[in-house]
Amino acid sequence: MRALISEHLARPGYGSETYWGGKKVLLLARYMEMARQLGMRDEMRTFRDRAAEAARDWLTYEPGEGEHFFAWYPNWGSLVGCRSRDNANPGVDVLQDHHMCYGYHVYAAALLMLQDPAFAKAYGPKARLVAKDYAEWGPDCALFGRFRNLDPWCGHSWSGGMGSDDGNGQESSSQAMQGYGAMFLLGEALGDTAMRDAAAFCWVTEARGIAAYWFDRSRTVFPPGWQHTMRTLHDAHFFQRQVRPPSAVEVLPRCIFWAGSTPMRTLHGAYRISFHPHVPTPGVRTRQVF
Repeated sequence: MRALISEHLARPGYGSETYWGGKKVLLLARYMEMARQLGMRDEMRTFRDRAAEAARDWLTYEPGEGEHFFAWYPNWGSLVGCRSRDNANPGVDVLQDHHMCYGYHVYAAALLMLQDPAFAKAYGPKARLVAKDYAEWGPDCALFGRFRNLDPWCGHSWSGGMGSDDGNGQESSSQAMQGYGAMFLLGEALGDTAMRDAAAFCWVTEARGIAAYWFDRSRTVFPPGWQHTMRTLHDAHFFQRQVRPPSAVEVLPRCIFWAGSTPMRTLHGAYRISFHPHVPTPGVRTRQVF
């Protein structure tokens, strides 16, 4: 692990679009956390500074800036990250996958703010807005719709912001779990109990939905004769009705904080490991600063 941390120090940049760029920002913050836990103080401080620079860049805007920012679209009541995912399919520009894409940014900000109260004071309100975009918890908010992605009635989230002629899907239940876990940590870092409690509600609801509809833990959902231990709920347009990608995306992201592993048989018959439920896990992270 120490070698991996040292190796990652040499990797520059943090991406320029919302989804893949958010992954890079979170990697910096997670390496910061791993270095902290291993007592690698110099490396921890280097990753902290680089993660803070990246998160600060995304959470602010300078006139004329061409990348690394979120823009407010009042007609949609939504923040839209600069540049959607680097493919031809619908991305965050059509309000898709906000809980997944924005969760990377919220998670990175939360890890930084747990370590740096000054950073939390300066950028906490901005990070809170990003979390509110996909999971506004206030009943009377004029900016965002309440729980944009989570569907409490169905017991899980939807990824599509507008749906499609094929209906809607979740695409990646694990990234949804990360988004709500990140929101929980941000609430902890900011001392925002309303955010923390709303995130716990979203996280638990999503986890139970995954257990029921993706894995059929109760053996009452899948049809008789179903030969597999999981079922993906995917976006037909994004995966073009392929089999392996929608199975694999259910195990992303591979977080450094995980709550357990469950063997699963994909639709293609191959065994993989599902990090389920995915984390950050409410209640297991404590504040430590050095």
